[in-house]
Amino acid sequence: MRLGIPLALAAVVLLGCRPSPHPSPEPPTPPLERVTRVLDGDTVDLGAERIRLKGINAPEKGECGADKATEALAALVAEGVRVDRRGTGDRGRTLGYLYGADGTAIHTALARPGLVLAYPYGDNDDQAAALAEAEQAARVEHLGLFDPHACGPTLAVSALIEISELVQNPPGDDLADGAGEYVAISGPAGTALSGWVIKDTSAGNRFSFPAGTVLPEGGALRIYTGCGAAAPDRLFWCRKGAGVWNNTGDTAFLLDPSGNLVDERATTR
Repeated sequence: MRLGIPLALAAVVLLGCRPSPHPSPEPPTPPLERVTRVLDGDTVDLGAERIRLKGINAPEKGECGADKATEALAALVAEGVRVDRRGTGDRGRTLGYLYGADGTAIHTALARPGLVLAYPYGDNDDQAAALAEAEQAARVEHLGLFDPHACGPTLAVSALIEISELVQNPPGDDLADGAGEYVAISGPAGTALSGWVIKDTSAGNRFSFPAGTVLPEGGALRIYTGCGAAAPDRLFWCRKGAGVWNNTGDTAFLLDPSGNLVDERATTR
């Protein structure tokens, strides 16, 4: 009886243990596409296709910071972009992440200097952590929108005004008269709030305090999403059909009349 493995078989066994000389190819890289129009700080056109950058929200046209965000986005896409498409959003727009010709992740490149807010647009995905980190760095360094004087001189009273409550998912109807969802602003009684603004994370929902609004005795003013009769300690957004604040979590932002970010309050489920 022979012992051992024939040389030919041994060679086959040994060769079988070696790494393949032809490793699996890398996934294909999306081709560069040309941006034909930059609409604002988070939306571009690629020919007939409109792309809404996922994960961020830029200031609306006419708002403080809108021009800077738009200019920055235009510079980042000037040499073409690679698109990571992530489905369809509102108004039929494609949701996606854009990468510059040099590989720059455009969403984080806009968030790092505080030109945009991180906005998950419905879900937290594989880019959410990087965006949150970029935004937090901008906050710590008071860059862009997080600069207290980004939009003009800060009012002395701003340091005393805060969002003291955000009730985004009360029991029952979100739009109930005086019992639904609300956001509360607190500060010294008598403080004038005319021209101040409350907005949500999407920035599509915003409430401008009417002329003559002041903080009442006790220093707390609630703004209910539904309709009702205004009183010194309560105002009504009078939204129809649906609430403002997402039940799964949202952030309320308080802006002074110049557009400076004075305070914010986040909630979760």
